[in-house]
Amino acid sequence: MDTKLKCLLLDDELPGLAYLKMLCEQLPELEVIKAFNDPEKLLAEMDALDFDLLISDIEMPGIDGLTVAQKLQGKLVIFTTAYKEYAVDAFELESRRLHHQTGQIGAVAESGRQGGRAVPQTCREPFCSVQYR
Repeated sequence: MDTKLKCLLLDDELPGLAYLKMLCEQLPELEVIKAFNDPEKLLAEMDALDFDLLISDIEMPGIDGLTVAQKLQGKLVIFTTAYKEYAVDAFELESRRLHHQTGQIGAVAESGRQGGRAVPQTCREPFCSVQYR
């Protein structure tokens, strides 16, 4: 039985995307299926991809990460951003948990194993929110 979370990555900034990919690839609980730097390309391909989780930047030109998340059904979404003003918007999309962006990506897999139960945690910016749909 494969217990890995299959994830897609989305960030319009290539250095941030490369760093996020490097972090995720170090976690045995995650399998990076594909990384995107354009939200429209992700939306065009998402129906053909088998994934459980999207880790997405929020602030991007064109379609933002919040809009992308609204188009996903039954998928776990983690938002990453350096802008604290997006926290309220992320929570309005039924987010359940916040993680500090750097060094906390491993908590994502644990969140998935917990079946989406909320676990209180202190957060500082930059942050990412875990959204359960």
